[in-house]
Amino acid sequence: MKFYFTILLVSFLTVFNFKAKTQNIIENQILVSCSKKINNENLRVQLQRNFEITGEIIITDICSEPVIIKKIEFDDRNKNIDKIIDFLNNNDYVTVAQFNHFVESRNIPNDSLFKNQWHLNNTGQGGGIPDADIDADLAWNLTTGGTTKKGDTIVICVIDNGMDISHEDITGNIWVNHLEIPENGIDDDNNSYIDDYNGWNSADQNGSIPVGSHGTSVAGLIGARGNNKKGISGINWNVKILPVYYGNEEAHTLSSYAYAYKLRKLYNDSNGTKGAFIVATNSSFGTDYAFAKDHPIWCSMYDSLGNVGILNIVATSNNNTNVDIQGDMPSTCPGDFMISVTNIDQYNNKVNGAGYGAKT
Repeated sequence: MKFYFTILLVSFLTVFNFKAKTQNIIENQILVSCSKKINNENLRVQLQRNFEITGEIIITDICSEPVIIKKIEFDDRNKNIDKIIDFLNNNDYVTVAQFNHFVESRNIPNDSLFKNQWHLNNTGQGGGIPDADIDADLAWNLTTGGTTKKGDTIVICVIDNGMDISHEDITGNIWVNHLEIPENGIDDDNNSYIDDYNGWNSADQNGSIPVGSHGTSVAGLIGARGNNKKGISGINWNVKILPVYYGNEEAHTLSSYAYAYKLRKLYNDSNGTKGAFIVATNSSFGTDYAFAKDHPIWCSMYDSLGNVGILNIVATSNNNTNVDIQGDMPSTCPGDFMISVTNIDQYNNKVNGAGYGAKT
């Protein structure tokens, strides 16, 4: 069994597929940075005369250094506020005028075990090195997962030894094939897979996902519900997890990747009405001391997946070996659509029992 290191995967996806936030404008307030001192009463009179404002105007001095900043507040939504901003920006005593905005607290989840997740936010807990982490809290200020800017529901395919899809901290993030009726023995959505309501079992060729502790842990790292006061926080709080059971043969491996490929291609070809918007696969298995030249079909699968829009994260060996010299599959596969990762600790060092190779 390969050791997994899923941090790189969803850290990348979180930043690449973020959903833009609204601007949080306070519509009746303006901030003005002044190049020189100006009397508040003179400014108030100037605004009233130029824009025939009859309501109250409140001007507050925010600071005088490092620059002079004032807040101008109107008693209601002034229909001329855009023109007022333009007017102020054309005055020689104004450096810049803009809307005021609401700000929010940093997105630190309230999950009970978050403080132990040094890989997300390392503050030195357990004697670790502060900031030896992926700065997930900074990414969460952009997005906590869910959808792309175009509205596509982001799906990550976890190919592993099974998953407890009823686990309270991940069940809400498990992918559902809404076009399939579970356990009726019919391929309702005509995708060539019968009863794949929550994913696929490549060993038994059915939709029954066995419970696997390793796969459950990986799913938690990737997409445990964040900010729900339970357990841990996933790197993406709202991402959809598609479980695939890989079995114990290379044939099962290929079948697992083929399933992910089929669902993403269906999504592309149907403009999102079928399949799933799978952006990445994550796998934690392989073969020690093996080389890509002996597994050309397996390696070529990553190029096929990449061509439909899927990035593939694979774990390298659990042995302290240079896989470039001593071999490992699939981490010796070439290509632009596969990233092989290893295991580091809270001191920012590679764990002794983990494979390594050339940095790229």
